[in-house]
Amino acid sequence: MKQIKIINRNGKKLQVTLDTDIDAQIFSEFQHSGARNQRWMELYAHVGCQENHFYTLECSRWENEENIIRLISKEKAIELLSGKTCSNEEIENMKKYGLQLEEA
Repeated sequence: MKQIKIINRNGKKLQVTLDTDIDAQIFSEFQHSGARNQRWMELYAHVGCQENHFYTLECSRWENEENIIRLISKEKAIELLSGKTCSNEEIENMKKYGLQLEEA
């Protein structure tokens, strides 16, 4: 899924193209909940020129529901991941993109 978002950084408007086929998937609820799940969230990182941009893809298999991309802050991404069961690959991706979770 591809979508263009306009963000405001330091008074300047920037155009960011988010593309789930190119950007790094950090986490997927689908991988942990199985194929019978009808709705799930995926977290992606888009590498920008000056900073990484994080976004969720909210997926649905229900008729008349669309998948939605939401641009979120780094802090919100960390909040979404807190308490989730993650694979080793997802943990490595979190570290790679600067999403350090608090250790329990």
